[in-house]
Amino acid sequence: MHIVSRVKRQQSSVCCSSEGCDFLLADYIREYVKGECSNSPQGREFYENHLILVAHYGLKLAMETGADPEIVELAAYLHDFSFVMDEKDLNHHEARGVAIAEKLLRQFNYPPDRLEKVKRCILNHSSLIHASGGSPEEACLANADIMSLIARPDYWIEFFALYLFYNSFAKILFSKLTYFEIKTIKK
Repeated sequence: MHIVSRVKRQQSSVCCSSEGCDFLLADYIREYVKGECSNSPQGREFYENHLILVAHYGLKLAMETGADPEIVELAAYLHDFSFVMDEKDLNHHEARGVAIAEKLLRQFNYPPDRLEKVKRCILNHSSLIHASGGSPEEACLANADIMSLIARPDYWIEFFALYLFYNSFAKILFSKLTYFEIKTIKK
């Protein structure tokens, strides 16, 4: 499915035009991710308590460090998006996130060199060691990811407790239930 008919560069941000309506690509991705996350209460919580915060902190860090804010923002909204789409395996979410980002951004004819930067950010966001040896954008995303954990500790304590429960005891007892379904049962 192609979402836009053409992509153009304008003031160092990719702008898209569809049926005469101009918008920034990062704005579209934010709204797309927000919409997909809105399909469940847990997805909405994840968006509000994590993805939006990572984007916020990532942009602040990009401005402070001279990193490319568009790369950081796109990677921020997409870095854990695969978990919203299929939360059963957190261990491989980086690679799945890269695949989702590539598929989505290619629809906009996103420049290949910039797409590679977004993909590297997503691939390395869970490891400060990898990110610190990478680009400024990778470091911004990895640090913003951690900053979101610090900003909302109660959310993350519950998130990880439920995730660990699901991946240990619940796999045996509730093999058909997902993390989000278990969270719904708990409430």
